[in-house]
Amino acid sequence: MLRPFLLLIFASILFLFHADIPLLFSQEPYDPGFFQTPVTRDLFLEEGFAEWCQGQERRIEHPRGISLVLNSQDSTSDWPGVRFGDPKNPGPRHVRIPLKRKIPVGTLLVSGIGTPSVLKEAGENPQNADLSNEELWIPGQRVAEHRLVDSEDGLRDDSYTVWIFPPGTKTQAIRFTHVPQSSDKTYTGWLGGLYVLSQRVLNLAPYGIAHTVAEGHKAGRINDHTDNAKWEAWDNGPQGRTLPLSEDAPEFVSIVWDAPVDLCGLCTFWSGFRKAQVEVYVGPPEKHPNP
Repeated sequence: MLRPFLLLIFASILFLFHADIPLLFSQEPYDPGFFQTPVTRDLFLEEGFAEWCQGQERRIEHPRGISLVLNSQDSTSDWPGVRFGDPKNPGPRHVRIPLKRKIPVGTLLVSGIGTPSVLKEAGENPQNADLSNEELWIPGQRVAEHRLVDSEDGLRDDSYTVWIFPPGTKTQAIRFTHVPQSSDKTYTGWLGGLYVLSQRVLNLAPYGIAHTVAEGHKAGRINDHTDNAKWEAWDNGPQGRTLPLSEDAPEFVSIVWDAPVDLCGLCTFWSGFRKAQVEVYVGPPEKHPNP
């Protein structure tokens, strides 16, 4: 079963959020609720954190180790991510992220160009699992053009992609694979970050239309499942706006679908606001929900 949710990418601004969908309210202290990951930092098996390219495996050496790319309940990934593989020679290249025990994996939220897969339960020792043996790994799938695919075709380095796995999947290692094209400027792979969810979810944001009061011509950047090259995301003007933001004068943003949708939560990325109020439109369908 796939559970729908909303993933939005915002610019770094302060505004009060107004949407026409049932969503998850932020809380103090922060409660991830539905979006709690099963990964904890004490599960990281640092000795097996490695990359593979052209038959050669090499341990990835970094002070942060696995936490550089894999988010957990008590650590967050860092924006540089990991670059892997020979930049001058084509062919597949992989990254292995092993864990000390099995976790349920329904969904992987990924920043990076490539495809994720997870080690089968009956697979090898996760620390040494053969990255080149496809028989050991379960590939993820993503929705593209209204169908499930397992390729990286069309992804960009600023993409946020939701990958799902078969129901009941458990694993003790994650693999990330990049297969460059001969026309690519560089053959190096890049993994910016991973977030694991136990349940299978589907991102409905791209299927709606974003509306904003300010800078409406940029509204489509809010739900295009990219970070818009980091600094090109939607904002409410190059210098903000003349009237200061407040509860009496908020900035409104909404996502509208052509039919009612059921959602399990809201997940925002690159969101620089400090306070947000989420509302659900419950009016008649013939009336536009925007204020």
